[in-house]
Amino acid sequence: MQSTNQILPNNHRKVPQIYMYDDIAFPGWIKIGQTGRHDVNERIDEQHPITEPYKTYHLLWHDNAFYADGSGESFGDHDLHDYLRRMGKELIGEWC
Repeated sequence: MQSTNQILPNNHRKVPQIYMYDDIAFPGWIKIGQTGRHDVNERIDEQHPITEPYKTYHLLWHDNAFYADGSGESFGDHDLHDYLRRMGKELIGEWC
């Protein structure tokens, strides 16, 4: 019988993550996004292909995108965007 790791190797596991970063190019705004990648910075780097002479963004926060109630259900960045709108925050696309 195959082990769970043989059937579902850990390196292929996707855990939804939410992240927030700011960028000196957009002062006062925070980007809110999501990814299924293990490394959030890898996803952000795709959005910022120019890294020379320095990166213009700063990762503020990231975490797994699972509800804290233990249900195992995940949420997406659009759920967070909708919540922020209901709280009266201004959003333009994924920027708040």
